[in-house]
Amino acid sequence: MKKLSRKTKILVLGLGLVAFLGVGVVVGKLLFGNHKRLSEIEAEVRGLKEEKALLEKDLRETQDRDFVEKEARERLNMVYPGETVVVLPKEDQGAGEDMEKDEGFNLWQWLQGLF
Repeated sequence: MKKLSRKTKILVLGLGLVAFLGVGVVVGKLLFGNHKRLSEIEAEVRGLKEEKALLEKDLRETQDRDFVEKEARERLNMVYPGETVVVLPKEDQGAGEDMEKDEGFNLWQWLQGLF
């Protein structure tokens, strides 16, 4: 068998080293890219877990009987049988303001204005 010259040995060793480094760079990029993506997914999972905890808390609160009763009364204006709803005027309105407005409207004058 023929011995390889020193130049050939250095050339083969250099090409092998370049190939080894090239494969190392490609594998490194793949691993780094996967690590970066893994970090992003872990952050997303943490955010979703926090959102889930808040939603579970809201669910527990909405299943509470007092909450359901309050919402039914305030949003749906529901009352228990036999209860009477009393609506009070707002405090900033005077007691006679509504009557003054009604006194200013006269149906007869309005009808005469049409003809």
